[in-house]
Amino acid sequence: NIIVSIATIFLTSVISFLVLVENRKGKVNLSFALLGFSIVLWILSNVLADLSTDISLAFFWTKLAIIWPTILPNIFLYLVIQLYYFNERAKYKRISLMLFILSSFIVLLSPTYLNITSVNIQSWGIDYEPGPLYYLLFFQLIVGFGTIFYLLANVYKTSKDSEKHLQAKYMFIGAISTVVLATISNILLPILNYGFGS
Repeated sequence: NIIVSIATIFLTSVISFLVLVENRKGKVNLSFALLGFSIVLWILSNVLADLSTDISLAFFWTKLAIIWPTILPNIFLYLVIQLYYFNERAKYKRISLMLFILSSFIVLLSPTYLNITSVNIQSWGIDYEPGPLYYLLFFQLIVGFGTIFYLLANVYKTSKDSEKHLQAKYMFIGAISTVVLATISNILLPILNYGFGS
């Protein structure tokens, strides 16, 4: 599990860096790189939490881990709008603002016990009990990625541009295979009291 996580961190970091270097001023490149680095930091926080042998460090990394997923839907939605809905971006101001407010609220309260109520160090890693913020995060991810998947599916079904059609398909598959699986293992399972979420 640790080896897979480290390999994912390395590959995602390299891809994100290359995309950023290609066009550092481009909004699409910048948002794609930020998305990649946020995923990297989410995985890294969980890895460092699992490797912690000190309870205070385990608490720190576990609490920090909530910050990165809460900004993912904001960045991803911005990326999708920039790519496919730029001329209609005003329509998505409300959902974007709502996601931003939720993210800000979660980040501000992340150091508190509303985030993580308890942490236990086990032989296989850490076992933690999520607080109420995890329910809010789960709601935010459902709304955010639900909107994103709807927009990508719409592009896939209606676009006559073969490049956009293929791009939307791969973005959808990429989101499903990374963000959704990570959400299930690191957010949903801990909410359901399965202690192997990290």
